[in-house]
Amino acid sequence: MAAPTKNPGGAGGYACVARYPEASNLPDESLIFSTGYHESSINRMELSACIHAFEWIAEQGRTLGVQRVQLFTDSLYVYQNHRRLQTWRKQKWCNHLGRPIDKSDLWKRYLTVSSKVSIRVDVLWVKGKKSSILKTVDREAKAAGKSPSRIDRGFRSGKVGKSKIGGGRSSSSLFPALGQLAMIHIYRSQMIRKEHHKVFFDVFDPACGAFTHKCRAYVVETLKA
Repeated sequence: MAAPTKNPGGAGGYACVARYPEASNLPDESLIFSTGYHESSINRMELSACIHAFEWIAEQGRTLGVQRVQLFTDSLYVYQNHRRLQTWRKQKWCNHLGRPIDKSDLWKRYLTVSSKVSIRVDVLWVKGKKSSILKTVDREAKAAGKSPSRIDRGFRSGKVGKSKIGGGRSSSSLFPALGQLAMIHIYRSQMIRKEHHKVFFDVFDPACGAFTHKCRAYVVETLKA
């Protein structure tokens, strides 16, 4: 579970608590890791938490004498996408529309470490932080985020600003780039891999004299001759 103080670009942290079977002669619950980063995003922290959990399971799973591990996350981003990795890899880390996958550096690590686990791991989604163990994980993740010690080298902050329209990024629509001219206000951009950029912007409507639409687009950086 992750808990950044500002998303994206602020300090963030993640943590994991293990709950052991009653017959294991181990404590009921144990904090197995918590890590803080100076700059990152909520989805990168959520994904990093699962990667670290898989690494721990690969190293410790057999010594616990269990045949199955349930890995719980409250991140829909991780839960909804982790089954698409093999498809993304076959498509050279692009989606079905040919657009580059965000955070492909972490998804590649996820695919690598999860394949090294020799016991069954079920990734499950839980909503909110209602149980005592989820509250503990949330508290530890926030504490790690307040005392960051690492750098997320895969994070690219890009241009971060505010939309002139308001609302979150989720309200933006894909811009239909059909060769038309448009006046735009870019309020956020991020690099994806080495040459792709994902840009969020407001589109100006001359008819009413104001910015009226929030859009996003994928662009490829080209070298000037």
